[in-house]
Amino acid sequence: MGVISSYFKALKASRRFGAAIKHEKKGDTALALQSARDGLRILSSPGVIRTNPAESSVLMSLTIMVENISHESAESGASEKDLCDTYLSINDLEGTDIYKEYYEWLQYIEEKLGYVPSS
Repeated sequence: MGVISSYFKALKASRRFGAAIKHEKKGDTALALQSARDGLRILSSPGVIRTNPAESSVLMSLTIMVENISHESAESGASEKDLCDTYLSINDLEGTDIYKEYYEWLQYIEEKLGYVPSS
């Protein structure tokens, strides 16, 4: 799978994120969580380059959504791999304005995993 195929997988995962947002706004958190998890499964497909900008952006959004919803509904959260990759993606944003928006998630992920992820 090349860069283009990986990008199209990111677009597909992004559509699942959009669906999850719609379900969450309607109050259907179970369906929102399922849609977000489906998006993460797409990003876990072989050949997806999770460090590319589109892929990592969707990965961060889906992982945070899964963590938020699962925390509220006492469900299991995102996988260790999704949390680690999200952590690394946020760290890659250091020095940017968006880094400040996601910074609090670094500590959350460290606490949840019990260690500091590294590449």
